[in-house]
Amino acid sequence: MSNNNNDDATSIHPGKLLAGEMAALVMTPADFAAVLSIPVSTAQALLAQRTGVTPELALRLAQCFGTSARFWTDLQNAYDLHVAAQKHAAAIAAQITPRTTPDNTPNSAKISSASN
Repeated sequence: MSNNNNDDATSIHPGKLLAGEMAALVMTPADFAAVLSIPVSTAQALLAQRTGVTPELALRLAQCFGTSARFWTDLQNAYDLHVAAQKHAAAIAAQITPRTTPDNTPNSAKISSASN
C-alpha cells in the first residue's frame, strides 16, 4: 500500500460541495431537503458540514444529481480518511512498524500485486 497523500489535498466534505451547488441553484436548505425528502435539519447539518453522507443519503443524492451513490460515499470516505490522517497518522506511524515478509519485501508490495 502506498502513502499517496495527493488525495488529501483534494479531499472535500460533501456538504461543502453541495452548499456550492445549492448556492448556484439559488436553493435554500429547505428547498434542498424537500427535493431529497429529508428533514430540513439533516440538510442543514450536511450543508454546514456537521454530518456526513450516509448510504441512504448517498442514494438520494445519486437520484437527484444523476450520479452514482458510490460517488457520494467515496467522497465522504476520502474526507473522513483525510481528517483521520490529520489527527492520527503521526501517532499511528510512531506506534506501528511496517510488516515485511521473510524476504524483506514489504507486505504492501504483495497486497498491491494481489489486487492487480
